[in-house]
Amino acid sequence: MSVSLAGTNVTQAGLANLQVIGSLDRVWLGGLAEETEIDVDRRPLCDVIDYLKARHGCEIQLDGRLAERQKYLQPATCHISGVTLWRGLQELVGPLGLEVVFRYSVPYITERPAKPARSIPDLAVGETPSASLAAALGELTEIDFASQPLSDVLDYLTQRHNREIHLDGESLRRVNQASDLPVTRTIRGIPLRSALGLVFEPLDLKCVVEGDILVIRSAAP
Repeated sequence: MSVSLAGTNVTQAGLANLQVIGSLDRVWLGGLAEETEIDVDRRPLCDVIDYLKARHGCEIQLDGRLAERQKYLQPATCHISGVTLWRGLQELVGPLGLEVVFRYSVPYITERPAKPARSIPDLAVGETPSASLAAALGELTEIDFASQPLSDVLDYLTQRHNREIHLDGESLRRVNQASDLPVTRTIRGIPLRSALGLVFEPLDLKCVVEGDILVIRSAAP
């Protein structure tokens, strides 16, 4: 079995020992190699994911677009034991037309086929963030929002990380995208860069750098 990681396939045997940048990724990858058991009949997918998160003490995130289509409530049936958590997740979500990828520092369940991950921040060729901005993006954060306006989420992260994060309302208006988009996401203990990716991707937003400021714009062409 292979695992999709940032566009690269790695073998299941090498999963636990995979060397990636940052200790956090090593923690999550190690958790994915733990043995698990799933024995459910027509249980809402989100409930099964909550069970696995509690059992293994790791984050597993659902693509926010699944909530819009109520796919996170799909009844899941899976009877499997003695396999890795990664294999268990694949067996769980595969019959539902979904797949699991390793994205934004966590296992991420999305529709099949998975779209490429968006870079956070979105940098031009040869462009690099300042040392202070790179450090801020690497700080661990937590978010817990239920249908909160995007502007509130950005205000919270600006204050928490003492880093300016601006919303480019004009870019949203040009594509008839609301600036008060609702955000529903709960996650703890991941880098700010990853948290921004989890928030922005389902909303079709991108993050660019202007000096030491993060600017959020529509990703629509």
